[in-house]
Amino acid sequence: MGYIDFDGQRFFDVRDIVNYRPTAVEVSLPSDATKRTDSIAFLSGEVEQAQVNKNNLELLQRADRKLREDAAKRRLKGGAKIVYSYKK
Repeated sequence: MGYIDFDGQRFFDVRDIVNYRPTAVEVSLPSDATKRTDSIAFLSGEVEQAQVNKNNLELLQRADRKLREDAAKRRLKGGAKIVYSYKK
């Protein structure tokens, strides 16, 4: 995507930037699969490390899913939404 339009008005166009040539890193989102540590290791030929990274990612995803499911059950029972505050 090289431009952003809202209600017919263009707010950004990459072609307006002189000599701009985006790299793959610049145009992809932080969540892009190409930035996953397992993908990077696999493409580098480090198959064993890729598997370790993939397993670690899956563990994090399972833990996150469990937290979301627990929160949904708590809300269904009328429980309060947990709001975390961060102190400096």
